[in-house]
Amino acid sequence: CAATGHSGLFAATRGMAVAVVTERMVLAGKERSLMRLLKQLQSKAALHPGYITSRAYRDEKDERRIMVLSEWAHQSAWESWEGRSADRKAISGEIADCLFGPTNHRVYSCVAAEQGDDFRL
Repeated sequence: CAATGHSGLFAATRGMAVAVVTERMVLAGKERSLMRLLKQLQSKAALHPGYITSRAYRDEKDERRIMVLSEWAHQSAWESWEGRSADRKAISGEIADCLFGPTNHRVYSCVAAEQGDDFRL
């Protein structure tokens, strides 16, 4: 990440990669279906401009909780995928049938410590 000159402990970067954390709670007996759908979603996302990578993780303490960490070249690429992709909407509808509770997304932008700070990522 490159700092943009903002003041404060962290300097957010503009136009840089973002990480998206997506959390879902899978229904009992729907784990295989969810994993199959997540692989389909990843395959379609890989074709979308700005997609970098993604991985799925299972919570060690609650195996029903699945987290997907995806990286995008910039926030507008993620927003385009999230809001306008017909493929994403179709697969997300099928994914919803495997879940209890809502799907939650958090978007994180890249940060860099200010020069002179001892904090390191």
